Amino acid sequence: MSVKYHFSYQPDWRTAPVAFWVHRPVDGSGAFDPPVPSAIPHKGFAFLHVEVDAAELVFSAPAQLEHFIDVLSKKPLPTGTSSLLHSLNRRSLLESRCDSCRAV
Repeated sequence: MSVKYHFSYQPDWRTAPVAFWVHRPVDGSGAFDPPVPSAIPHKGFAFLHVEVDAAELVFSAPAQLEHFIDVLSKKPLPTGTSSLLHSLNRRSLLESRCDSCRAV
């Protein structure tokens, strides 16, 4: 198993795949729970990219990584209609998504 990681900077933290499921709006106040990451001046939001074999995982906040680890550490893996849980339960989907990203 080959594991590599690197950081990049993006203009919007919401583009991380898990961001939608982790950071929930708080009653229309503009705040989120858990709090969203802070931008780095003149760079943007830091994104962690973790490549495991053919799959690439992308996170824009520590809370997203913690949530991902929490979900994958459950035995058996949770099931449900959530797109996140569906994709986490299907490694082939992660691999095909990664292959399509690399082809661009």
